[in-house]
Amino acid sequence: MGRDQDEGGAPSERHRRGRQKGENMLGAIVGDMVGSVYEGRGKAIKTLNFPLFTERSRWTDDTVLTMAVADTLLNGHPYGETIRAYALGHPHADYGHRFGRSKVRKGLG
Repeated sequence: MGRDQDEGGAPSERHRRGRQKGENMLGAIVGDMVGSVYEGRGKAIKTLNFPLFTERSRWTDDTVLTMAVADTLLNGHPYGETIRAYALGHPHADYGHRFGRSKVRKGLG
């Protein structure tokens, strides 16, 4: 019986909860990529008939910052330092003007 299995060999509750969290994170990243081609267009998409992935689909600053927050929650790292490290590690993720590259460089002050 493994660490992530119950007495009958089935996945343990701990394993199922961890897997669900991973699937939720994957869903957030996929949603970011699907929406990336529509970001900044100024118009809402009013149809369910659209391609999920195109050649222009990519992860964005939303994915970078979501990963940074997950890292702080899972590993106990300080928010500001972790967000800064992730943002500096992915400088071309098209951060919005409110986030500001200068804030990242100066330590999110």
